[in-house]
Amino acid sequence: MKKMMNKPKKSRYYVLCPVCKKNKVYAPPAQTRRGHGKYCSNLCFRKGIKDRSIELSKKITYRHCKRCGEYKEIKNFSFNKSKAFGFGRSYYCKDCMSNIKYLRNYGLDKKQIEELGVNGCNICGVLSKLRVDHDHLTGKIRGILCDNCNVGLGHFKDSVDLLQKGKEYLSK
Repeated sequence: MKKMMNKPKKSRYYVLCPVCKKNKVYAPPAQTRRGHGKYCSNLCFRKGIKDRSIELSKKITYRHCKRCGEYKEIKNFSFNKSKAFGFGRSYYCKDCMSNIKYLRNYGLDKKQIEELGVNGCNICGVLSKLRVDHDHLTGKIRGILCDNCNVGLGHFKDSVDLLQKGKEYLSK
């Protein structure tokens, strides 16, 4: 009787790499569901994920904000690098994110901050690039300043003495 050789059967789990289309890869069903097993290398895996996310982002034009509950265009959501799969976008729209930031940092919502800045910068009166000025020790809001005035106070380390010396120097 002839001895039977154990030949590997052609398995249905051998697939072509979807990126390079050259190498056959053993991909059991559990791995193909997760997405890792059907690529021949890490390079092809990363390229496949990138192509897939670009393709999906072109198809999706609106997204649901989990905070305000509205459907908005995808451009109103900032990128989130921690989301490898899917759309790579934040769960909250940019308006809600800025509102969350103001609430967390200053205890005021965006509308209250805008009401403070109606008259412009508290020092020079400029109406553009307004920032919230606060005491770094207590966290209390002092007012709304333009970007230049806010940075200027920061360079003087919020010290009244240094500002007084600067005033005396300029008046010479």
